[in-house]
Amino acid sequence: MKTNSQILLSSKLYLGDIDGDSLNELIEVDGRHIHIFKCEHEHKPLLTHSFPSPVKRLIIGDFVVNGREKGKDQIFAILEDGSIRGYAISNDLTEMWWWFTQPNFIKNSEHYLVGDFDGDGADEIMVYNRSRGTIKLYKKEVNGVLKRMTGYSLGNLSSHNLKNKLLLTGNFGQARNRDDLLVIDKTNGQVKRFDTATNSQGVKTFWWAFTSKTKLFSKNDDVIVANLDGKSKDGLLIRKYSTGAYKLLALEYNNGNLRMVEHVQKGQLPIRAKKGAIIASKVRNKSFRYERGGTNRDDILFFNSKNKEFIRTDARFNKNASQLTYWWAYTSNLIFESRPSVKKRPWAIILCRFKGMPEVPAVEQFFREIYTPGTGGLIEYWDEVSLGTIDVSGSKVFGWVEVDFKPMDTDLKRGKLIDAAIAACRKVGIDPVNGFHKQLAVFTHDFSHPDAPSGINWRDPVWGKYWLDGSADGQGRVSAPPHGHNGSFLAHEMGHGMGFDHDLAKDLKTHYGDRNCIMSAMAIKTFSHPKWNKPFGPAMSFPQLDIKNLFYKRRIYTASKSWVNTNGTSFFMAPINDRRINAHLGAKIPINSSGSWYYHLEYMRPNDWNKGLDGPVLVIRRIVGNTAAILGEIALPKTLHAKNSWREPSGNVRFEIQKIRSDERVIKVSITKPKLRTAQFAQQSKKRISKSRSKKAK
Repeated sequence: MKTNSQILLSSKLYLGDIDGDSLNELIEVDGRHIHIFKCEHEHKPLLTHSFPSPVKRLIIGDFVVNGREKGKDQIFAILEDGSIRGYAISNDLTEMWWWFTQPNFIKNSEHYLVGDFDGDGADEIMVYNRSRGTIKLYKKEVNGVLKRMTGYSLGNLSSHNLKNKLLLTGNFGQARNRDDLLVIDKTNGQVKRFDTATNSQGVKTFWWAFTSKTKLFSKNDDVIVANLDGKSKDGLLIRKYSTGAYKLLALEYNNGNLRMVEHVQKGQLPIRAKKGAIIASKVRNKSFRYERGGTNRDDILFFNSKNKEFIRTDARFNKNASQLTYWWAYTSNLIFESRPSVKKRPWAIILCRFKGMPEVPAVEQFFREIYTPGTGGLIEYWDEVSLGTIDVSGSKVFGWVEVDFKPMDTDLKRGKLIDAAIAACRKVGIDPVNGFHKQLAVFTHDFSHPDAPSGINWRDPVWGKYWLDGSADGQGRVSAPPHGHNGSFLAHEMGHGMGFDHDLAKDLKTHYGDRNCIMSAMAIKTFSHPKWNKPFGPAMSFPQLDIKNLFYKRRIYTASKSWVNTNGTSFFMAPINDRRINAHLGAKIPINSSGSWYYHLEYMRPNDWNKGLDGPVLVIRRIVGNTAAILGEIALPKTLHAKNSWREPSGNVRFEIQKIRSDERVIKVSITKPKLRTAQFAQQSKKRISKSRSKKAK
């Protein structure tokens, strides 16, 4: 669907036929990422693309006359780094291929409309300045970037006041393959139609067709262009803000009133007074296109950004009434999530060498790469595992500085090492403190003793005292000797610097107890990063994020405390990194009716930052103080519809998971409180009697 920045469903949700199947996909802007998924109830993902900088806005259309990209909408992303980057989907439809990069020419205050205004078969971009009422047209060059379009004139548009108007494109006039323009004045409810044309000098231009009467709609009403009747021309769909009722108009003068569209029922168009926004798009199943009038007609989408209610209503033919109508397709409340407030956490990375010792180019290269946006390193890691809430993209790797001692002279404690790194920076005029969240000092030796043999560690009684201390200190700053030059160590220690504590084992005491979370660095299930061939992952766990209030609250299933007195509870779960699917991403189950503590449930699959996991698994944890403790886990069965279960002994709670999809994206979770068997009951009764007698004896 061609983008019009004035009538988006939300500032983060776009539409476009990215894969060229004639149906529009939903494109979600998610910080540095865009997620492209089918406009279906389950929101089947097409792909995710990551950019080197957060996305401000998208421009979507088919900007080419021919070639590989023709027939598939391309995406021009306006990024916060001041660039526009063009992309088109790959031949196998699995990724977005880079096309071009250029400086951004569209101001934040300006709007843009995409349309084929010259009829050459390729879309152009109309940039509209509302405050000035000015218009500029830009075109994609055949072998270049976007440039100002030549060979056109604004024509009759020049004599009309275009300040603070709503501009809409569509096919209203005689030129079948060119987009025309509507100038909507919402302050007085008036429409002006301008048709694209070619004047006698061969210049492409706009001709005034008519100006309607006023008060056709109110200033808060939704006014969109849509093909309503399946014919060659588009109409105007108006949704009254105060009531949610609809009016269908043809863009024909009709004494200034515009003609009402006949033989089209409003059907099941959603009535939502004073809520949400609507837009027209072709998203329904292709088989419905063969219904009467189905080839050209637009479907209608409704979205309420406040409660995330999304409704798809399809343009259909009612055989019983022999009329065109609109039928409800589905309602979803789980399309996507608004990103929580972002916490800027830039780190100062200090490359340190001991006095008289050389720099190590390989170490510098690794740290510069892993802290560079777009490399699939720690910038992307923290953005994704924190659900976009922690941004370390401002991190800076400083060049080599010489600390003021030789290895044998140093106090091995991490705090002293980091202090020495900061002092070395200041000595050469570098400030690694102001403007940075924390500091990370990089060292090139694991031992301070020059004769330390390879293959030993700090546990060796002979060499332990020479071990160069690496990890986070009490202030959250980090020392990183060679054994810490990998993604898992660095992410874990940075986690300490951002307030995360070690995971605990089921005894609620032993540190590094959860192999499925980055905060158990000594025992985690890592994978080898393909770029650096070093350990990386896994992600941050659900309870760790929940403790820090970084999780999507409405995506958590929280059972009532009364569940223990019923037949239990059941629900569907998806992994956190598959959050566009219609299922819960986390679950909190009270241990009993008092709710003294909760089980925290997370379903995980071995993909993305969790590629090191053995297989799909439901992990059961609880919160202890400022961290999480793992209680158990259940592997997903390999056979469809099969079940696996486990009983958590401390609360006598039975957890059961069922494989309900072959793609393993969603599982069913059932939780019950098993009744004690006779022998168990008798044993517990004896214990209670024994305790009672003991108290009486005292």
